[in-house]
Amino acid sequence: MEMNDEEMMNFAHGETGRTGGEEEINGGKREDVDYDRFISCLQIHGHAKYSPIAVLELLPAVCRDHHGLLFCRKVVSTQILFYFVLEDFVFYWGHRILHTKWLYKHVHSVHHEYATPFGLTSEYAHPAEILFLGFATIVGPAITGPHLITLCADFHDYHHRLLYTKSGNYSSTFVYMDWIFGTDKGYRKLKALKSDGDEDTYRRREPLPVVSSWLHRPSYRRYQRHAIVEELAGLGAAVHTCARNKDELEKCLRGWEDEGLGITGSVCDVSSQADREKLLDSVSSIFNQKLNILINNVGTNIRKPMVDFTSEEVSMLMGTNFQSAFHMCQLAYPLLKASGAGSVVFTSSVSGFVSLKYMSVHGASKGAINQLTKNLACEWARDGIRVNAVAPWYIKTSMVEQVLSNKEYLEEVFDRTPMRRLGDPTEVSSVVAFLCLPASSFITGQIVCVDGGMSVNGFYPSQS
Repeated sequence: MEMNDEEMMNFAHGETGRTGGEEEINGGKREDVDYDRFISCLQIHGHAKYSPIAVLELLPAVCRDHHGLLFCRKVVSTQILFYFVLEDFVFYWGHRILHTKWLYKHVHSVHHEYATPFGLTSEYAHPAEILFLGFATIVGPAITGPHLITLCADFHDYHHRLLYTKSGNYSSTFVYMDWIFGTDKGYRKLKALKSDGDEDTYRRREPLPVVSSWLHRPSYRRYQRHAIVEELAGLGAAVHTCARNKDELEKCLRGWEDEGLGITGSVCDVSSQADREKLLDSVSSIFNQKLNILINNVGTNIRKPMVDFTSEEVSMLMGTNFQSAFHMCQLAYPLLKASGAGSVVFTSSVSGFVSLKYMSVHGASKGAINQLTKNLACEWARDGIRVNAVAPWYIKTSMVEQVLSNKEYLEEVFDRTPMRRLGDPTEVSSVVAFLCLPASSFITGQIVCVDGGMSVNGFYPSQS
């Protein structure tokens, strides 16, 4: 049945030619409405046959039944039921089932890409999966869209974003839907399955950072370097990390594997030139001679007056804090350049900006890192490589527990920090991740202080 806009307007005012009685409602009268005909018109409207104005004009005439409730309860409830069955369980979870370890062992002849926070992820998918996604994309909106104009728009957008991005981690009104539908848990399980697959059958072309870190003891969530690894891996990057302690490294890797994070690692003492060269050879092989992100997060410190330092201690501090990062950049440069969009992030310190007690050599090494950041940013810009650094103040990790166990000293730290608290490892890792994202694609040569305002606090007494 087809009607033009004028016929639809006549219908809204009861001029439809339909024979039917009238009924009393709240002391007034209204003409009986041909609901079947209206639904047919509305379905046709879903295919853009009629203007939205005509449909909106119809609503006052048909949005009442003899109980004064919303119109077409049976139709609307049926549509909602079909919507959730079709979209949530068939299309969405069917897509998850197709994306299994079993599927990737078979012929993969169709190439497609997914959007991730870092850019496009390239995969080779089974043709059945592509057909399934096409069916979900075309049939889903065609069936459910016309009758749930407002409600469907939100839910449909959310679930189809999940289909294409494979992630439900949106900072929006949909955050509670992740909990309801279990999308975050399902996504992590999916990543765990894929991380166990053969590299020849499942290959990702997303950013692949190297994180240089040393592990000394358990509770890896309390380390800034582990927070960086987890932050990047949680955003979809394939991370390769290193550590001197094999046992602790393996323990961390097992924990990350249980969480479904795609993290690999190798034993390496980054203060050793031979180990650095071996590490980059392995990274080049793992990531096909391309590297998107390099995180130089290694460092150590000795606190004592400057005149008490030996030449060996100075060499050790400068070699670990500066020379290792310098050499890692030299080795990684060809891989970063080959990626076409490389990003280097150094871990500096506020000691590279301001004077701290018994930190003369540490401050000198971090000051050198700050200047290297600026120089490389200009030198490598033509190669599409950005270079930045983060400079933390006291962060709540196991490394500073002993230093801050003195309450009087801790109070002095708070007095020098306008925000009057310690930083959290995730507050550093989030900045590092931002500097690696396309969102910061025009930022280079910057040293971002993550210090609660400490480095800019000249004289700002708490007591006015």
